[in-house]
Amino acid sequence: MGTIIETGANEYTATPLSEALRKPIYKDAYPAMFEIFGPGFNALPDFLSKSNYANPENPTDGAFQLGHKTTDHLFEWMSQRPEHLTNFQNLMAGYRAGQASWMDPGFYPIETNLVRGASSETDSPFLVDVGGGKGHDLQRLWHKHPKLPGKLILQDLRGVIEEAKKADLNDQIQLMEHDFFTKQPISGNSQF
Repeated sequence: MGTIIETGANEYTATPLSEALRKPIYKDAYPAMFEIFGPGFNALPDFLSKSNYANPENPTDGAFQLGHKTTDHLFEWMSQRPEHLTNFQNLMAGYRAGQASWMDPGFYPIETNLVRGASSETDSPFLVDVGGGKGHDLQRLWHKHPKLPGKLILQDLRGVIEEAKKADLNDQIQLMEHDFFTKQPISGNSQF
Protein backbone atom coordinates (compact mmCIF):
# COMPACT_ATOMS: atom_id res chain seq x y z
CA MET A 1 0.00 0.00 0.00
CA GLY A 2 2.96 2.34 0.30
CA THR A 3 2.21 3.39 3.87
CA ILE A 4 5.77 2.81 5.06
CA ILE A 5 9.11 1.90 3.47
CA GLU A 6 11.46 -0.72 4.86
CA THR A 7 14.90 0.89 5.02
CA GLY A 8 16.73 -2.01 6.64
CA ALA A 9 16.26 -5.04 8.85
CA ASN A 10 13.41 -4.08 11.19
CA GLU A 11 13.78 -0.42 10.18
CA TYR A 12 11.05 1.61 8.53
CA THR A 13 10.40 5.18 7.49
CA ALA A 14 7.31 7.17 6.68
CA THR A 15 6.09 7.85 3.16
CA PRO A 16 4.11 10.83 1.90
CA LEU A 17 0.95 8.73 2.47
CA SER A 18 1.72 8.00 6.12
CA GLU A 19 2.74 11.62 6.68
CA ALA A 20 -0.59 12.76 5.19
CA LEU A 21 -2.50 10.33 7.44
CA ARG A 22 -1.09 12.18 10.46
CA LYS A 23 -3.07 15.29 9.46
CA PRO A 24 -6.59 15.53 10.92
CA ILE A 25 -8.18 16.41 7.56
CA TYR A 26 -7.13 12.96 6.30
CA LYS A 27 -6.91 10.73 9.39
CA ASP A 28 -10.35 11.77 10.66
CA ALA A 29 -11.92 10.42 7.48
CA TYR A 30 -11.53 6.88 8.85
CA PRO A 31 -13.53 7.28 12.07
CA ALA A 32 -16.05 9.41 10.16
CA MET A 33 -16.63 6.69 7.58
CA PHE A 34 -16.66 3.75 9.99
CA GLU A 35 -18.21 5.23 13.14
CA ILE A 36 -20.58 7.87 11.71
CA PHE A 37 -21.62 6.49 8.33
CA GLY A 38 -20.79 2.78 8.67
CA PRO A 39 -23.79 1.79 10.82
CA GLY A 40 -26.14 3.50 8.32
CA PHE A 41 -24.50 1.73 5.37
CA ASN A 42 -24.84 -1.58 7.20
CA ALA A 43 -28.52 -0.89 8.02
CA LEU A 44 -29.38 0.19 4.46
CA PRO A 45 -30.57 -3.23 3.18
CA ASP A 46 -32.90 -3.64 6.17
CA PHE A 47 -34.15 -0.07 5.87
CA LEU A 48 -34.88 -0.43 2.16
CA SER A 49 -36.67 -3.72 2.70
CA LYS A 50 -38.71 -2.29 5.60
CA SER A 51 -39.72 0.77 3.51
CA ASN A 52 -40.50 -1.29 0.38
CA TYR A 53 -37.63 0.50 -1.37
CA ALA A 54 -39.46 3.85 -1.28
CA ASN A 55 -37.43 7.03 -1.53
CA PRO A 56 -36.90 8.36 2.03
CA GLU A 57 -38.74 11.62 2.70
CA ASN A 58 -38.16 12.07 6.42
CA PRO A 59 -34.67 13.22 7.55
CA THR A 60 -35.19 11.47 10.90
CA ASP A 61 -36.32 8.10 9.55
CA GLY A 62 -33.66 6.55 7.39
CA ALA A 63 -30.83 4.03 7.31
CA PHE A 64 -28.68 6.31 9.47
CA GLN A 65 -31.32 6.33 12.22
CA LEU A 66 -31.86 2.57 11.98
CA GLY A 67 -28.12 1.90 12.16
CA HIS A 68 -27.58 4.19 15.13
CA LYS A 69 -30.92 3.44 16.83
CA THR A 70 -31.82 7.13 17.01
CA THR A 71 -34.55 9.48 15.83
CA ASP A 72 -32.14 12.42 15.46
CA HIS A 73 -31.08 13.60 12.03
CA LEU A 74 -27.41 13.21 11.18
CA PHE A 75 -26.36 16.74 12.13
CA GLU A 76 -28.31 16.77 15.38
CA TRP A 77 -26.78 13.41 16.28
CA MET A 78 -23.25 14.65 15.53
CA SER A 79 -23.76 17.90 17.46
CA GLN A 80 -24.33 15.73 20.58
CA ARG A 81 -21.04 13.93 19.93
CA PRO A 82 -18.26 16.54 19.57
CA GLU A 83 -15.60 14.01 18.56
CA HIS A 84 -17.77 12.84 15.64
CA LEU A 85 -18.59 16.40 14.67
CA THR A 86 -14.86 17.19 14.53
CA ASN A 87 -14.22 14.04 12.47
CA PHE A 88 -16.96 15.04 10.02
CA GLN A 89 -15.73 18.63 9.70
CA ASN A 90 -12.20 17.41 9.02
CA LEU A 91 -13.50 14.87 6.50
CA MET A 92 -15.26 17.68 4.63
CA ALA A 93 -12.15 19.88 4.71
CA GLY A 94 -9.98 17.00 3.45
CA TYR A 95 -12.44 16.15 0.69
CA ARG A 96 -11.73 19.45 -1.06
CA ALA A 97 -8.06 19.78 -0.18
CA GLY A 98 -5.98 20.56 -3.25
CA GLN A 99 -9.00 21.00 -5.54
CA ALA A 100 -9.99 24.15 -7.35
CA SER A 101 -12.60 26.20 -5.55
CA TRP A 102 -15.67 27.79 -7.10
CA MET A 103 -14.36 31.16 -5.92
CA ASP A 104 -10.99 30.89 -7.68
CA PRO A 105 -10.43 33.44 -10.46
CA GLY A 106 -11.64 32.06 -13.77
CA PHE A 107 -13.67 29.23 -12.21
CA TYR A 108 -17.00 30.96 -11.59
CA PRO A 109 -17.93 34.51 -12.68
CA ILE A 110 -18.55 35.94 -9.21
CA GLU A 111 -18.62 39.58 -10.34
CA THR A 112 -21.07 38.87 -13.17
CA ASN A 113 -23.34 36.34 -11.48
CA LEU A 114 -23.30 37.37 -7.81
CA VAL A 115 -22.11 40.96 -7.39
CA ARG A 116 -23.97 42.59 -10.26
CA GLY A 117 -27.46 43.42 -9.02
CA ALA A 118 -26.68 42.75 -5.35
CA SER A 119 -27.61 45.33 -2.73
CA SER A 120 -24.82 47.81 -2.05
CA GLU A 121 -26.01 48.29 1.54
CA THR A 122 -23.14 47.29 3.82
CA ASP A 123 -25.50 45.67 6.36
CA SER A 124 -27.46 43.66 3.77
CA PRO A 125 -26.69 39.95 3.59
CA PHE A 126 -24.74 39.29 0.39
CA LEU A 127 -24.13 35.55 0.66
CA VAL A 128 -25.47 33.00 3.15
CA ASP A 129 -23.48 29.79 3.59
CA VAL A 130 -26.11 27.37 4.92
CA GLY A 131 -24.48 24.52 6.83
CA GLY A 132 -21.13 26.25 6.27
CA GLY A 133 -19.23 24.57 9.10
CA LYS A 134 -16.57 26.72 10.73
CA GLY A 135 -16.63 29.33 7.97
CA HIS A 136 -13.60 28.23 5.96
CA ASP A 137 -15.36 28.82 2.61
CA LEU A 138 -16.59 32.29 3.53
CA GLN A 139 -13.17 33.19 4.90
CA ARG A 140 -11.54 32.06 1.65
CA LEU A 141 -14.16 33.95 -0.38
CA TRP A 142 -13.47 37.14 1.56
CA HIS A 143 -9.69 36.76 1.10
CA LYS A 144 -10.06 36.26 -2.65
CA HIS A 145 -12.78 38.92 -3.09
CA PRO A 146 -12.40 41.46 -0.24
CA LYS A 147 -14.61 44.12 -1.87
CA LEU A 148 -17.84 42.10 -1.95
CA PRO A 149 -20.89 44.17 -0.99
CA GLY A 150 -22.83 43.41 2.18
CA LYS A 151 -22.35 40.78 4.84
CA LEU A 152 -21.31 37.16 4.54
CA ILE A 153 -23.54 35.02 6.79
CA LEU A 154 -22.42 31.67 8.17
CA GLN A 155 -25.28 29.42 9.27
CA ASP A 156 -24.91 26.11 11.08
CA LEU A 157 -26.02 24.28 14.20
CA ARG A 158 -25.22 25.71 17.65
CA GLY A 159 -22.26 23.40 18.34
CA VAL A 160 -20.66 24.20 14.99
CA ILE A 161 -21.21 27.94 15.43
CA GLU A 162 -19.56 27.70 18.87
CA GLU A 163 -16.51 26.19 17.15
CA ALA A 164 -16.61 28.88 14.44
CA LYS A 165 -16.48 31.57 17.16
CA LYS A 166 -13.02 30.27 18.05
CA ALA A 167 -11.79 30.67 14.47
CA ASP A 168 -10.14 33.87 13.35
CA LEU A 169 -12.88 34.87 10.90
CA ASN A 170 -13.08 38.26 9.25
CA ASP A 171 -15.50 40.80 10.77
CA GLN A 172 -17.43 40.75 7.48
CA ILE A 173 -18.63 37.23 8.40
CA GLN A 174 -21.62 37.06 10.72
CA LEU A 175 -22.39 33.85 12.60
CA MET A 176 -25.98 32.63 12.87
CA GLU A 177 -27.34 29.48 14.49
CA HIS A 178 -29.70 27.78 12.06
CA ASP A 179 -30.92 24.25 11.37
CA PHE A 180 -31.42 23.92 7.62
CA PHE A 181 -34.36 21.57 8.20
CA THR A 182 -36.27 24.61 9.50
CA LYS A 183 -37.53 27.75 7.73
CA GLN A 184 -34.78 30.05 6.45
CA PRO A 185 -34.80 33.28 8.53
CA ILE A 186 -33.07 35.39 5.86
CA SER A 187 -35.05 36.53 2.87
CA GLY A 188 -34.71 39.13 0.17
CA ASN A 189 -32.00 39.56 -2.42
CA SER A 190 -29.41 37.28 -0.75
CA GLN A 191 -27.47 34.48 -2.43
CA PHE A 192 -27.48 31.06 -0.75
